[in-house]
Order: sequence, then C-alpha cells, then structure tokens
Amino acid sequence: MENSPWHAIYAKSNCEKKLCEELLRCGVECYLPLNKELRKWSDRKKWIEKPLIPSYVFVRGSRKEMHLAIGLTYAVCFVTFGGRLANIPNNQIETLKLFLKDCSRNTEMVYEQVKKGEWVRVKYGPMKGIVGEVVEMRGRQRIVLRFASPATCILTDISMDEVERIRQNELAGG
Repeated sequence: MENSPWHAIYAKSNCEKKLCEELLRCGVECYLPLNKELRKWSDRKKWIEKPLIPSYVFVRGSRKEMHLAIGLTYAVCFVTFGGRLANIPNNQIETLKLFLKDCSRNTEMVYEQVKKGEWVRVKYGPMKGIVGEVVEMRGRQRIVLRFASPATCILTDISMDEVERIRQNELAGG
C-alpha cells in the first residue's frame, strides 16, 4: 500500500480530528496535516493544532477499506474528479509532511527578486527539492506557494537565499 495513491475524504464541519480517530480505530491508514497556532484569550495563551486543509482527511488502502471509510460517522464524501476518486500521489502527501516539519520559521525574504507566477525550488532544509508556484506575495517576508495537488495553497515563510527560480524547460523535464 506504500506506493498506492492517497484519496481525500471531505469531513463534517470541524470534525477532521474525530474522523481521523475513527479511521485509525478501523485500521484505515490516514493522514491529517495539522498546523500549530498560538491562540490568545484575555486570560491565557495556548498552542492549538488546526487542520492545515480544513474539512479534508487523507486516506489510502484497499477498496474494502475505502468503502468502510466513507461509511463512518464524520465522513461526508470522497473528493472526486470526473466521477472517479481523486488520486493524490504519495510524494505530495510527503511534501505536506515536510512542510509541517519546517513551518516554525519566520525568516526575511526580499520579495522583489521573485514574482507572482514564477516557480521555485527549495534548496535547503527539510523541504529541500520541493517545487511550488509563487501565487501571492504577502509583504516582504511571506510568499504563498501552490503545489499541484491537493488543489490548495500552502503559506510558508522562507528566505530568498533558500529558494531558486526554475525555468519553464526545467518544469517540463527538459
């Protein structure tokens, strides 16, 4: 199953963690990307874990396990394209895992050197080799990188010296 694609299940509102727990209890391999966030109240501060991609839990397994997964209390439906389960390659789930390992950085980026629509590759650290499209510039320190799937954008803080531009012919494999 390690090379089989992942699939996304749409979870009931604010029930991603509960769905993940149900899947694990049933023996279905699942992944819920969580991002730590510092929440402030009037009397305290607390780190919480929120889903990186709200409403989605990723699963993979046999046809029987997929049928079992969609019948669970907190599952709504599978994400489909053209009437078929949307396949999410294993390397893209690994990319999400790498991103979350390295999300605590807050380094300066000189935004004039990279433009919206350009593609970059990370040169250093746990995200080394990951390729993404610059979708949006957010001030001088943040860029939004879009990965091919699961049809979402991931916001990351990254220093300009840690990324390199990729030419169109490199993206096409030439």
